[in-house]
Amino acid sequence: SEYPWMGEARVSVRMGLHTGEPYLAEHGYTGVAVHRAARICTVAHGGQVLLSGSTAAIIDDDSLRGISLRDLGEHELKDIDRPERIFQLVLAGLPNEFPPVATIGRQTPLAGTVTVVMAEGRRMMRLARKLSPEDFGAMLDAYKRLLGELLAELDGRDVDVTGDTAMAVFPSPKQAALAAVAAQRAVADHEWPFWPEPAISVGLHSGTAGIGWPGPAAMICSELCDAAEGGQILMSQATASLLEEEDLGDLSLRDAGEQQLRRSARRVHAYELAVRRRS
Repeated sequence: SEYPWMGEARVSVRMGLHTGEPYLAEHGYTGVAVHRAARICTVAHGGQVLLSGSTAAIIDDDSLRGISLRDLGEHELKDIDRPERIFQLVLAGLPNEFPPVATIGRQTPLAGTVTVVMAEGRRMMRLARKLSPEDFGAMLDAYKRLLGELLAELDGRDVDVTGDTAMAVFPSPKQAALAAVAAQRAVADHEWPFWPEPAISVGLHSGTAGIGWPGPAAMICSELCDAAEGGQILMSQATASLLEEEDLGDLSLRDAGEQQLRRSARRVHAYELAVRRRS
């Protein structure tokens, strides 16, 4: 679809296809086949179409002009009990080169202390009121793709983008801090063709891999995001302590003290990550 207000930016979708036997429930189709297609879809990149082996076999039997298949090998998918052979649909005239799919087998399981990064949208309500539903939906898709792909490219694990909230887990606090800054810059530097432009608040919190994350850790990040202004990065004392011995280059930490949450009367102690101004 064409959205003139987006300028050179383009909205893209990722797709996952699987052939099986779903069943019709009260609220739509469900079942193992639908679940497998959804899992395949989640590991695709924007603009990429991935297929299960069963679907690829059906397509391979037909001669379809301008369409071919690329075997990406076997991959482990979350909640799927056996590896899935994944194929990419190669379409003539469209981009067909993508980074490796981010499946479980491609990443080393995290251990020790990890850091959760969460970004939440700001000014979204104003934009929802200002833009038409179609334009706001296109803007939100571009926003979600921008953050989701960036966090994955920076080695974020369990990347999840829901609504205007993006979250990922990083092996080290320094990686998380650099990803937080990169996310802020990506949103700020993107050429949004309307005003006010979207902004994000970012929260970071560190804890032990596999113990209480992303549950409690995500809740702490959410509180930090709630307290932060658009363009601001706040972190917990746990993350700030881990970063004290790190060489952060142009980045600096400061104790921001008690911060008031927007959605409740509670206050949280936070530290701010900022970029040093060069003289």
